[in-house]
Amino acid sequence: MIITKHNVDGFTISDFIQNKLGHELYVKQRYIGYSVSVAKRLFNTYCKEVKNKENKAVNDCLNSYWQ
Repeated sequence: MIITKHNVDGFTISDFIQNKLGHELYVKQRYIGYSVSVAKRLFNTYCKEVKNKENKAVNDCLNSYWQ
């Protein structure tokens, strides 16, 4: 997890996450007006949502391939 603080306002959190097949996804989100601890929690939740959506897309693709 990489946290980049901005001079004017807020910060950006970015990280690489892996989907079901092991492919890496680059996730980046900007937070303005949040504390670092709250933003980290929100970012982890966001990463889980992205990972679940990506895994669902992979499953759908694999299921359509095998039919």
